[in-house]
Amino acid sequence: MYLMMDYELQKLCGTRYVIPVFNKIDKKNALKLSTIYTDKNPIKVSATTGYGLDCLRKKIAEAIWSGATELNGLDVTINSRHAKALDHSSKAIQSAIRDLETGNTYEIIAQELRMGLSCIEEILGITFTEDILGHIFSKFCIGK
Repeated sequence: MYLMMDYELQKLCGTRYVIPVFNKIDKKNALKLSTIYTDKNPIKVSATTGYGLDCLRKKIAEAIWSGATELNGLDVTINSRHAKALDHSSKAIQSAIRDLETGNTYEIIAQELRMGLSCIEEILGITFTEDILGHIFSKFCIGK
């Protein structure tokens, strides 16, 4: 049995080179892998434990170096929180560059760079803000 999302993803990918990645395999109640991807040799990973990440890195490098995919056509699916964090990080870095070009103080430039890094750390799970925790708990029903 396929999930509807599997069909939608397959349609979106079309003939593009695809590396199916299944995360959270370390979880007790991990989803069963859809057979729709078995011919594409899916990579099973755990971002928490690091299991499978070396294999994923190797597969991505192979795809790039073999010419199976072009970097200018690279499509990646991310959630909206990650997209916002990347956008904020990009703006902070651009601001730091402008400050550097206009001769602003190094303290201000360093603060802009810290803000950009903080956004990336949120994506990586290194830091948590109250907003993130609020967002996470708003998505889950925690009850009796």
